[in-house]
Amino acid sequence: MKKIALLAIVAIFMFACQAKKTETTEKTADSVALKVEKTPIEETVVEETPQEIVYQVRGIIIEIPAADEEGNAMVMVSHEEIPEVMGAMKMAFKTNANDLSEITKDDKVSFEMLKTDEGYTMRNIEKLPTETELTLMK
Repeated sequence: MKKIALLAIVAIFMFACQAKKTETTEKTADSVALKVEKTPIEETVVEETPQEIVYQVRGIIIEIPAADEEGNAMVMVSHEEIPEVMGAMKMAFKTNANDLSEITKDDKVSFEMLKTDEGYTMRNIEKLPTETELTLMK
């Protein structure tokens, strides 16, 4: 009889504890719901800006055509290999004519190549010493 009474007390105690947990959970859920209803929802618009991809390149100037009305020119350069991007080759780079003020045909140069949706642009052009050895396309 003592065992049955003890089991009954334990069962009542466990039932009471579970009921209390449920009530607490419901109250917590209600309070969270109230907080959500009271908090205004703001829409955040995130604009993606294209990330610049820049490579350091060395080469020799082959041709500098006249600049267009906006001051841009498509400069033909024979450049060294750009590891993991492209092999050594001859190609045209868009640049601002002002960046070429001290650069002439056959000058060896170092520059930053910027990859954009419109193509490749060269910037920060620096003239290299004439004795600089370059590994160009054959």
